[in-house]
Amino acid sequence: MCFSDIWGPRKYDEKGHLIGLPGSYLHWRAPTLAEMRWQVWESFRSGAKGFVCYTLAPEAPDPSTATATAPDVEWKDVLAKNETDLGSNALTNPDCSATPQLEELGRVYKRIAPHSALIRLWQRSDSQAIKAEGNGQAQVFADPDSKGLYAVVLNDDLYEARDVTLHADKTVTSLTNTVTGQAIELVARADGTGNTATLRLEAGDGTIVSVATHGNH
Repeated sequence: MCFSDIWGPRKYDEKGHLIGLPGSYLHWRAPTLAEMRWQVWESFRSGAKGFVCYTLAPEAPDPSTATATAPDVEWKDVLAKNETDLGSNALTNPDCSATPQLEELGRVYKRIAPHSALIRLWQRSDSQAIKAEGNGQAQVFADPDSKGLYAVVLNDDLYEARDVTLHADKTVTSLTNTVTGQAIELVARADGTGNTATLRLEAGDGTIVSVATHGNH
């Protein structure tokens, strides 16, 4: 989802944003940049093999839409009372330039693209080698050829960067952020159940972690 939609009176502002006027029903708003990141990473964490975003092109700006009739509904109490900015109407602006959402999508795709062959190949795993705590989410995947384990890790907070805490069980010998190529430090847990690792992720952002275990390096 990457669009905004208004039923009733609306207009565009100078930035190309769709503005809901008083009396309109604010049906959809454009996602924030954090929500754009989250949609992509949560799709892959859930097992998707690809990601398709819509809508590419906005409706044609028409000055007459500013005087469109308000919806004739019984629930008028939820209609807009003031002008409301719902953001970009699509991934591109009315002048065909890229929106910040499209640019952010490109940055996410650029980070994921080198790993697309692995993502197509891996299979969702029930392994509990890696579990996320707090605001984090993690899902383990297995490469059926190499038998290697990977985890898609996600910061579920859509407003702030977070240190996502991972619980690595005793079978895990090392973790590597596959996207950045950096090793992730493991710290022994006081309860003796394994190790703790911490990943700093921007709001709604995610990454792929390579999981090395005993007998599988």
